[in-house]
Amino acid sequence: MRINFIVPGDINTLTGGYIYDKKIINGLTAIGCEVILHQLAGDFPCPDEKSIEECRHLLRALPVNGIVVIDGLVAGVIDGIIKENCKRLRIISLVHLPLSITPWDEQKINRKFFQSERSSLRCSEAVVVSSEFSKTVLLQAEYDIEEEKIYVIEPGLDNIPRKKSYPELPRRLLCAANVIKRKGHLDLLEALAQLKEIDWKLICCGSLEQEISYVQNFRGKIKDYDMEERVILKGAISGKDLESEFLNADLFVFPSRFETYGMALTEAAGYGLPVVTSVDAATNRALPGSATIFYQPDNNAELRKTLFDLMTNAENYLKLCMSAKRQTPAAPSWNQSAEKFYRMLNGINKSKNES
Repeated sequence: MRINFIVPGDINTLTGGYIYDKKIINGLTAIGCEVILHQLAGDFPCPDEKSIEECRHLLRALPVNGIVVIDGLVAGVIDGIIKENCKRLRIISLVHLPLSITPWDEQKINRKFFQSERSSLRCSEAVVVSSEFSKTVLLQAEYDIEEEKIYVIEPGLDNIPRKKSYPELPRRLLCAANVIKRKGHLDLLEALAQLKEIDWKLICCGSLEQEISYVQNFRGKIKDYDMEERVILKGAISGKDLESEFLNADLFVFPSRFETYGMALTEAAGYGLPVVTSVDAATNRALPGSATIFYQPDNNAELRKTLFDLMTNAENYLKLCMSAKRQTPAAPSWNQSAEKFYRMLNGINKSKNES
């Protein structure tokens, strides 16, 4: 099976969406598919006309009945191109995070994204999402997509080492998320600023290049709170460097304001880390509930209280750690996720050939 896979920019970008795309591509290739990767230039989801034209020429040049998987950052803003080609191509939109539901600052952009994304998804042969929560979001958001054409293919989790021991109290906190507004780093900082009497260190692993103004604000607040030696910004890291941070951490804190899955949460649980997060349990069903403390997004008082309790109450922290040690996340392997993706594509391929 030949598959054209379209992504915006560099497939090696360290975000959950790109990691998902790359893992699925590698898995499909291992199964025996011929995957042709197209990495589009342009600032998606806000591309210029040149980038739009490049995309238009790309789809027009593909053979009739060709299978095309388009990352949602692209698919959501090329509705006219998808509509133009949906009869001759088998277009699958891969939606990591619906553009119109992302909490952008400007509501008019929200509405623009909604109209474009709705049209693109309705014209797609299938829509792939990473969680049942994402599927529910799309069904409830007036996209008018038939439920049967939405496929849930959850991210995988490969074999990773487990923590062997835990301290009496957590002192090294880890937040693995790109430093952008939606991930809530400032919320975490505000909570920790009220806990200076406790000996802790926060390690932030994630890109510092995506929302420069937010990063500058974050750095400024760190300086204002005189916490430059306690909050360490590692930037985007991966591989053994990231693995080391997970294994050396005592507690994983994920204060994101909105997620449709949260791959870093599953990874943290896979390493055996206890977790504190604002991401609802229904969003990431792979998380072991007894090893996770959930709080409401934007509720800094609740976050501060939770962190204070864990960093001062050895019994409560130990209980959370023992649950994290015993339980593993209920996530598929990446090979299983790729196989499910392949079965979905194969089903579409067969049905199209029979029609």
